[in-house]
Amino acid sequence: MKLFIRAIFLSAIIMAFTIPISTIKADTSSSVNQRITIVAIDDFHAASNESITNAIYSLNGVIANFKNNDTLYISFMSDPKTMLGPYRGPNHDINRFKSILEKELSGSMPSSKLDVSQVVTEAYNLLATVGAPKGSGIKLIAGSDISMTAKDSAKFLDPLSDVFNANSWEITGILLPSASESMGTLLKNMSEKSGNKFFNISSIDGLKSFTDHVMTTDNLGSLQMASADNLVSEETLTENISVAPGTKKMTMIFFKEALGGSLKLKTPSGNEISVNDAESYSSIKTPNVVLWNLSNPVPGNWTVDISGVSGQFSSWHVASNKYSLNLNVGKTIPIGQSASIIAYVADGATMIIPENGASIQATVTDPSGTSVIYQLNDDGKEGDVTPGDGYFSTTIPTLTTNGEYTAYLELKWIDSAYSLKQTAAFQAQPFPKMDVTFNNLDQLRPGERSNVASIFTNIEGQPYAVDPDAITISLLDNQIIGDFELIPRSSTADGRGWMFDVIFTPESDGISSISISMDLMYGGISHSDRINAATLIVDKIQIVIPQTAPQKPSPVNTTIPSPPAPEITIPPQTVAIGVIGIPIAIIALVIAAILYIKSQPTPYGTIKNEFGETMVDFESMQRSLISKILFPSKVRGKETNVPELKGITFHFAREGVKIQSLNVSPTVRLNNEPIIGDAKLNDQSWIGSQGKLFSFLSAGKLVQA
Repeated sequence: MKLFIRAIFLSAIIMAFTIPISTIKADTSSSVNQRITIVAIDDFHAASNESITNAIYSLNGVIANFKNNDTLYISFMSDPKTMLGPYRGPNHDINRFKSILEKELSGSMPSSKLDVSQVVTEAYNLLATVGAPKGSGIKLIAGSDISMTAKDSAKFLDPLSDVFNANSWEITGILLPSASESMGTLLKNMSEKSGNKFFNISSIDGLKSFTDHVMTTDNLGSLQMASADNLVSEETLTENISVAPGTKKMTMIFFKEALGGSLKLKTPSGNEISVNDAESYSSIKTPNVVLWNLSNPVPGNWTVDISGVSGQFSSWHVASNKYSLNLNVGKTIPIGQSASIIAYVADGATMIIPENGASIQATVTDPSGTSVIYQLNDDGKEGDVTPGDGYFSTTIPTLTTNGEYTAYLELKWIDSAYSLKQTAAFQAQPFPKMDVTFNNLDQLRPGERSNVASIFTNIEGQPYAVDPDAITISLLDNQIIGDFELIPRSSTADGRGWMFDVIFTPESDGISSISISMDLMYGGISHSDRINAATLIVDKIQIVIPQTAPQKPSPVNTTIPSPPAPEITIPPQTVAIGVIGIPIAIIALVIAAILYIKSQPTPYGTIKNEFGETMVDFESMQRSLISKILFPSKVRGKETNVPELKGITFHFAREGVKIQSLNVSPTVRLNNEPIIGDAKLNDQSWIGSQGKLFSFLSAGKLVQA
């Protein structure tokens, strides 16, 4: 039955299109593709007292000021078929708008009966006739008592709300002062049914809430409070409102509870506003709301002198700025590196240097939600390159967390509550980097080739192949002259590699620092990784050439009688000591060598293949006498007779076992990580070489010889 009644009611609405509308004063022939706002006023309730008409005047002042992009129509609920309008353009010819309200609301109590359903139906007919776009609708401004039950409301008004909602049209209920409870319930239900808000303007707080709603839905900004107070008429108050540089439009709004009083707007120079202080200005004064609109006002502290105002009072403002804040930060930043944030201010497409007193700060929030505030500067420090060039910069310390970061920028001026804001997001993720192991940097000789470093290019430990030309090796000064060679241990088909040996052949001696850098494109981003940490020392080999004693001149052969030769006696023990000393020294050296060998840890543990078969038993393996004497705690891979271990050296020490790979190709891996130089070999470690896997099992303790 209920569905049947609704169907009949909707059919009645459709039929209304075919019936001529009586006494419509609306001009629909000149309509444009603008949103349509119908202001339906309960003139039954308005006739009851002056405070209600004052609320209506004030509310319509807000609508006329902020609904500039809408076409307005006025309807009075005593005669819903009569639509007055349209009113278009800035402030909608507010004087004509106001005069119509005063004329219609100043008459006597209407004799007709209030019918909300007819009011909404006539509004629907107009919206449908002109083809109103989304966002159009009706503002129901009412307060009269109605004798409509919830059942009647569901029968007649709910279908209307549904039709409005289906067309994306709004029904906004606005309850007047001294309103009945029944009207409040009806307006609230209709507003919510059509998906909109309900407002009670019996106080200036309600007017403020409605103003906020209009500005938010129309993207006009958000009201900023200047002050709020409870005044007495004898008080004189001066409000300060700061206008920031670059302000394009400023609207100042004052809500006051009581009538009367005086508000005077003064410029930063202390004078009454004139054509020199703004490109244009206008005002709307209603009983409870006063508005000033300024276009391109001069920046500075404006003041409003308030006198003779009593009761609740609050001042607000909203501004738009011709300046824009532009943020320059890479979309993707490598983890492990610092990043630069650069911002500048523009007027349209032109970059400008903001006035003195401007400051920019950035709030950077990491993926975990932790925020850090950084102060940008244009002073040529802390990440800023050139002072005074208009680019405000700062350097963010090394990023450590993978994920999305948010940078919230804010430009502020001293003594101004207004600020420009800009938000941008960037990603931090792992990029290719170099792990460099330096070798024997202090044991270099001129003319000798030496492996001074190993380079492993990777992304978070996973090999990443790069072109050898992307890696540059150089000396930071000219104290040493020499040549570097970069030799890949293995290469892909296109010549790229991820493990390189750095060979250096010095031509002179001296001390210098080595620099290794990698420059490449990764993910469409130019990326660099640089290491400047190692010091090279090249010493000459000192060759000592024995000096030959100078020859004495040959004596002149003069015949002199020789005296008798003295008898020389050689002690017998001199010959015995010289003969015995050599074997004693040899015996001492042998004993010292034996003691040294005995003091060294002997090899221990086993190497098993991936099937658990023992391939090497270091304790029992057969080694040559020379190897045992010269290398008691070192086993070379070729001694194990396992081909895949050739080029690997095992070092047994008291601290544990180390493994060293001498292979240029193929790469040897320890627990799936490439071996760069020496690596510690733990119990049950896996060794990968030439496609096969081996495990090292320790005997549990060092076995001493």
